[in-house]
Amino acid sequence: MRLGIRYRLLVPLGLLLVGVVGASLWSARVAARKAEERIAAQVRNVSDFLQKANFKLNAAILFQMRSLSGAEFLYEPPDGLALRTFQSGDVDVPLPEAFEKHGDAGIGPVARVDG
Repeated sequence: MRLGIRYRLLVPLGLLLVGVVGASLWSARVAARKAEERIAAQVRNVSDFLQKANFKLNAAILFQMRSLSGAEFLYEPPDGLALRTFQSGDVDVPLPEAFEKHGDAGIGPVARVDG
């Protein structure tokens, strides 16, 4: 069976295009995963530092942490008023049990802000 010249030219180009798109999608996914892991490690390092620090956390320190890490912070001490770096007041803070079982170097579960 003989294929026309149109198919002999378009099929390899189509396969090449599919391969390029597939490689691009895979590369973007790997890059996004690595960036997410890097950011999580940075936030984990900030959290580790604060757990070992011998000073009392206040709003100024939280805002400096935010500017260094790019993350928003919510600190809710057991005996005081919560400190936060985000503007919204509507925060669904997870139950304390969720923090205990999460155990990721002081980084707790996700808190929902304004839904």
